[in-house]
Amino acid sequence: MASFSFPPIFETADEHLAFYMQVPVGERILSNARFAYADMMQSDWSEWSDLRDAEHNLSIAQSEKYRNEHRALEKELGPAWRSKKLERDREEWVAAQGDRDLELLSEETEMIVRAAQARRKSGYLTDADMEKVDNTQIVISGQGSTERTMTVKQIAELYQTSRWINDAVMDTDLRVARAMERLAAR
Repeated sequence: MASFSFPPIFETADEHLAFYMQVPVGERILSNARFAYADMMQSDWSEWSDLRDAEHNLSIAQSEKYRNEHRALEKELGPAWRSKKLERDREEWVAAQGDRDLELLSEETEMIVRAAQARRKSGYLTDADMEKVDNTQIVISGQGSTERTMTVKQIAELYQTSRWINDAVMDTDLRVARAMERLAAR
């Protein structure tokens, strides 16, 4: 039985797109998508933050002036220095994300997931039909009256869907699966 997670193979881009834009998407998939996206964003933030810390520590080690400024700030602000730095780094990272949302909102998740899965499963189509899938316009409704129109390819690139869509379409609850993985790793 065909489903969003286990689709049939279609002959044309039109059939392919019609299926992905109409087939029901279960709440578990949408929940998994929001969780997987948040997990990816947290991973990106952690990686960026670790890199910033390494650059900061290198600057302290290499520059007497920077080291003296750092000590003065630490002395002035005390333990609050670290949290201020972290807050400043987080603001800088958020600004660097540009148009990419920090989380998937409930009202926009379904169309993002539909676009991601349509693109992910289009590999068997001809090049022309894959291009047609990539260039298909999707309307994403956000909070309130916010509405954006983007192509499938733009959605995939902006939300980096190839990094998390496989986890989203899992048959199990991703949040629970990740919690179990963390427990097993201890």
